[in-house]
Amino acid sequence: MTSGGRRRACTAMSALALASGSACGHRSYKGDGHFTDRGWLSGTERYVLDLGSIDLATVGSRSYTLTNLPAERFALGFEVEPVNPEADAPVAPLVQVALTSPGVSVITHRAPLNKWIVSTSLANPTRAIFIYCGGPNEAGWAEAPGTAWGCIFKPNDSATYTLTVAVLEADTRARAHSVRVMIKGGPPDFLP
Repeated sequence: MTSGGRRRACTAMSALALASGSACGHRSYKGDGHFTDRGWLSGTERYVLDLGSIDLATVGSRSYTLTNLPAERFALGFEVEPVNPEADAPVAPLVQVALTSPGVSVITHRAPLNKWIVSTSLANPTRAIFIYCGGPNEAGWAEAPGTAWGCIFKPNDSATYTLTVAVLEADTRARAHSVRVMIKGGPPDFLP
């Protein structure tokens, strides 16, 4: 194969890898949960970090470590899916979330879950909903790395964060739901 042929083959393989998302897949993420990069062609929710299920019917707290998240806009929240189709959502436990990096508090929010923002899929509104907290004035957020507006944040891509999720007052109705702690992100204009 000539050097020009090798170059074209490498360019084609690179383009294929980029289109599939594997070449830009932020394999450097380290920490808890399962991180997925759906690739730059995916549009919204390109990045999904599933931190697992949480029991909102029981008082308690869990901490997670997150390192090397991409420096994109992310939303921290809960994916709630009724186990029973007749179950009411959202449930109303008192929940507190805190996202910190050494010496810096990025997110601190404490409120009943039914006071948070509910986002549904237009494609399938009867399925899971995503619940996240908004900030007081989006126009005032400059989106600098390491800052947040409510539960929408932009991480420093090389920083290590600790996320603590605490159920301060349980809601037994939550047993009728499957609830997962999720962090979703995407392009600069991403909102869930």
